[in-house]
Amino acid sequence: MNTNKTCIYDNPQAFRREYWRDGKLVGWYTKEFLDQADKILTITKKMEVHLRKFQPGSFIGNTEAMPPRG
Repeated sequence: MNTNKTCIYDNPQAFRREYWRDGKLVGWYTKEFLDQADKILTITKKMEVHLRKFQPGSFIGNTEAMPPRG
């Protein structure tokens, strides 16, 4: 059964915004891209959660979407 647990994590070690689904990394943006996104893209309301400024350690979603860390 597909559980579809998802989250967005601003990884302070890798300096990238990671997108996780059911324990798998499915995509990411670099901090450098996020720092300039508002200068090179027209950001809609729907895109804001994905393209906001990088905030190290910031987490949105279900913690179970990521594999255990430690």
